Amino acid sequence: MSNIAMFESDKTPKYLKSVNTPDYENNPDVLVNPDLTAVRGESIEYWKRDGDAIIPMTTEEKRAVEAAKTAAETERIDVLSITVRELAMGLIACGLVATDEITTAIKEL
Repeated sequence: MSNIAMFESDKTPKYLKSVNTPDYENNPDVLVNPDLTAVRGESIEYWKRDGDAIIPMTTEEKRAVEAAKTAAETERIDVLSITVRELAMGLIACGLVATDEITTAIKEL
């Protein structure tokens, strides 16, 4: 059993503890029992692989990760396009609000 760090293209790295090493031995995206000294205190999303070492991303690379996350979140929000009526019906159907509460709130707008 070993710890592994997995660096798959276009994905956040994964760090798995006590895995069955033979399952990963021939995977070029995996480092077995990597030294994490350089990334201690860093969020795993800011780790990168440099040969057989794991190092922290540069400030510029971290900004690029944050920009990509913001763009993805904005895209999800843009896709979520529902009418006020659909929202109200959903809230009522889930029992989160009563019909009269919605009606009162709309009148107060």
